[in-house]
Amino acid sequence: DGFNPKFNVSYDVTDDVMIYAQAARGFRYGGINGSIPESVCADELAEVARDGGDTRFFGPDKTWNYELGTKTSLADGKVSVNATYFHVKWDDMQTSRSFECGFGFRENIGKATSKGLEFELNARVTDNLSVNFGATHIDSQLNEDVPNLNAEKGDNAPYVPKLTMNGSVDYQRPLSDTMDGFLWANVQHTGERHTEFDLLGANHRRMAAYTLANLRVGVKWDNFEISVFANNLFDSAGIIRSLRRPPFDPDAKIRVTPRTIGLSMRVDF
Repeated sequence: DGFNPKFNVSYDVTDDVMIYAQAARGFRYGGINGSIPESVCADELAEVARDGGDTRFFGPDKTWNYELGTKTSLADGKVSVNATYFHVKWDDMQTSRSFECGFGFRENIGKATSKGLEFELNARVTDNLSVNFGATHIDSQLNEDVPNLNAEKGDNAPYVPKLTMNGSVDYQRPLSDTMDGFLWANVQHTGERHTEFDLLGANHRRMAAYTLANLRVGVKWDNFEISVFANNLFDSAGIIRSLRRPPFDPDAKIRVTPRTIGLSMRVDF
């Protein structure tokens, strides 16, 4: 059980400009750890007990999320610009602690803060052409040392890119009285990430930045649509996640879906 409030206030500066602020409490469930045999881990279990810890279970971790933003409409509604500053405080982090005896458990230790900016632009350039752009910059760091992760205050959070961006173009035009042609192109960029707080640790792996391009071209008439698409047009081998947790997991990489070209048909009823 717990209390997780959410507060939101907004103000219309003009008919086309709104500003807002929001605060919300969030949590992730705790759980039960697997048993650790005292016969092989007695000394390390005793050390945890002396420090007041408990290897049997772990509690929830919690966040406070703060946002301050604006939503703006321009050019008679043809252009919208949205921007948000966010500040997230993360307490009682659920982190893994490994024993030298080969076993380990999850415990609540560590605090972190994530803060950054989000920007979004949507524009209807002409009756036939629309463009969209979005970007997010995130700075996510530890607020204190976390010895079980060999991490220090100021270390960047793993798997969090500092910069992500996306943009798309949507173009449609009549080909006849009953048929329209369309083209949609999209680009998505994900910045560099790391697998660990500790960049010098044996398990650390760097995940390079990557960019994906997607394209769709087709025609539609009445209630029927047919199109050709190419996802990951330039066949990026971008890494979504690197894995290494010896002795159970060897080095491995989960990559984006390779270039995929296909034909799509759709009928609306």
